This record gives sequence, C-alpha cells and structure tokens, in this order.
Amino acid sequence: MATLATRVISGKGLVKIDLEAKAFKQARIITTYAQVIREPFNQYLNLNYNPPRSRYAQMVYLRNGYVQHVRNLEFKFQMWEDLPETSAQNMYAIQCAYDGILTTFFNLGNALALPSISVTDHIKDWVHPNLFWDEIKIVCYADTAIQVTVESLTYDLCPEQEDKEGAPPPPPPPNVPPIPPNTPLPDTDYPPSEAYDGENDDGDTIPYPIDVPELPPEFPQGERCVKYYVYVSCRTATSNFPVTTTAQLFGEIENIYVSSDNTQVLVTCYGEWATPFVFCPNAIQDKLVLSASEGFNPDTLEYTITPY
Repeated sequence: MATLATRVISGKGLVKIDLEAKAFKQARIITTYAQVIREPFNQYLNLNYNPPRSRYAQMVYLRNGYVQHVRNLEFKFQMWEDLPETSAQNMYAIQCAYDGILTTFFNLGNALALPSISVTDHIKDWVHPNLFWDEIKIVCYADTAIQVTVESLTYDLCPEQEDKEGAPPPPPPPNVPPIPPNTPLPDTDYPPSEAYDGENDDGDTIPYPIDVPELPPEFPQGERCVKYYVYVSCRTATSNFPVTTTAQLFGEIENIYVSSDNTQVLVTCYGEWATPFVFCPNAIQDKLVLSASEGFNPDTLEYTITPY
C-alpha cells in the first residue's frame, strides 16, 4: 500500500489528497486510518461495546466541494475503506487477457507464414472512473487529538498497462447564486420545477406556498354598476419598491393593464364613484389609476378587487 497523506489534528483540521499522485490515480481501495493520540479531558464511554465506544471527531468527506459522506470517529482505533468502483479490476484483467489472445493469434499467423492480419482492440483504452473523495474536513470533540493516515491499494496491472490512470470525475454543475430567505422562487431565475404528471404528481410535487405564483383573476369581475375597491401595485422601471393606489370604481371590471408605453396603469370598468352624486355610466371606459414618467415594469403588476 502507498501512503497518500498523514495528518495530526486537534480542534479543526483538513486532510487533502494529492490528485496528481500515481497512487491516487491508480487506486482501487483507499483506506482511512484514524487513531486517537490524545483523549478528551471530559471523555465519556459507552461500555456496552468492547472496545468502549465514544465520540472523538466528526469527519466530512468531500469531492469538488460536495459532501460525499460523513463518518464519526467513535473508537480509539478506527478505519474505513472506500471502494467506489468494484468492476474495474475485472476490466483490466479482461483487457490484459484479450491483448494476450490477440497477440497470440498474430504470432501464430506469422509462425505459419500466413498473411499478417490487423489487430483490432476496442477496449484497450478503457480506464476506471476515479470516484474517490479528495479531502476530509475534521472537527475534534473537546481537546481530542487524532492522527489520520490515508493509504491506497492500486489495481493489479499487466506491464503494458502500467500507465493506466483513472479518468477524473465529471465536474459538478454550476453553483446557483444564493437566494435571500423569504424570496419567492418565481421572482428569480430558478422557479420551482413543474410536476411530471398532472398538477402535483399525485401529491409528490407541492412547492412551498410562497413559491406558487398567484394567478391573476379572470375577467370580467363584479356586477354591472356595483361599487368596488380596486387595489393596484406596480414597480417602476427604476425602483424595487412598488407604487400603489386604491381606486373606487364601478363594476364590471373588464381588465387591469399597463399601457403600451408603460407609463400608465389603467382599469377597464364603468367609471369612478369617488366624487359624490356620480352615477354609474352606461359605457365601458378606461380609468387611469397610476402613472409614472420613468415607466412601469408590467411583470410586477398586482391587484385585488374587493366589493364596497
């Protein structure tokens, strides 16, 4: 076995692997040995185990910054073995045997003075994927101190395979920029994924309530010449804060929209009743409720319609 790393750690510490080391690139099994070299001053023991069980350190294994698995150091001498690719040794044995068979056929043809044949080996360049972790982040309990040793056992290879090295794992997907708490996902570049089947995959896909956009009400709303409060909110093109108003209008409410030049918010209805002694007009009309010279962002238009 080849030693990839040895570290003495107390408090918090790291174990990193040299990714260019041949013993890592050809590793079949990686073994982590952890030994407690200083016990904590307030040690506790579970004597239902032999040897006694305790808690000395938490060990988080990562690859490319992603947590692969978590292990707890609970005994004074403890080890773990990682073997993510169980079939590659067979693959290398098959490659070696196949190459030998092809070479034997070629040599046999030459010995019999037959015309030379071309040798085609489609699997000679296959290599195992390197799926091992590349670092361990460790937090020791209290004043515990430990020594961590990482060793590798490499693949058995034929002389012609000595340059075989594991293919690097695919890189992780791009990181998503952090989204502040209580921010609805539909307001970001990462809206919730839709259900595969129907509305909610038989109850298996139900986004958090703030991540379900409220659909605008269908028009028309209300009854003819009945009074309604219409609350309207819309952000301007230069501000993150909405401009709001509450208009007092006659139903039916046929539409609420931003004008084509984005400078006005209009409500299609049967007029306004804020002024005393105003009677319900007979004709539908557009009433201006908000205006902004810098223009509105139509995507931020929100409204509610409440009976008087």
